[in-house]
Amino acid sequence: MATLGVFLLSAFYLNISFKPKLDMSGFVYVSSMRTTNGTFLGKIYAKYLTDDVFTDLYILGSNDEVLYKIDKSGFFNQTGVEREMRGVGFYGFKFALKSSDHIVVTPLYDEGRDVSDDVTIRWNSGNNDFEIMKFPF
Repeated sequence: MATLGVFLLSAFYLNISFKPKLDMSGFVYVSSMRTTNGTFLGKIYAKYLTDDVFTDLYILGSNDEVLYKIDKSGFFNQTGVEREMRGVGFYGFKFALKSSDHIVVTPLYDEGRDVSDDVTIRWNSGNNDFEIMKFPF
């Protein structure tokens, strides 16, 4: 019992994380993201269904922490859900554009026969977070 107490106390003081390791099986490296001055932003990994259609995407930081996630349930940044997906008939996503500091993805439905509006994920330096680019109306 004393050993457990010492371990937990050590973990607290050393700030050891007990988060489970991210399961990256089936994911492939796509590219790295950087600011215009070259500062590293993250690494993009995707799980491909076909050569150009993927079902899941992660943007990971320098310590492999999840900075952004896209999957069939929606778009997620470090603060939570940014946009939920229409679940019925979901097929996957395609890259419309891959840039150094943003990506544009197209949600696909009904085995790719139906598409939704493109979604731009960009780095917001003011918030130090990736987010969906919102257009002023």
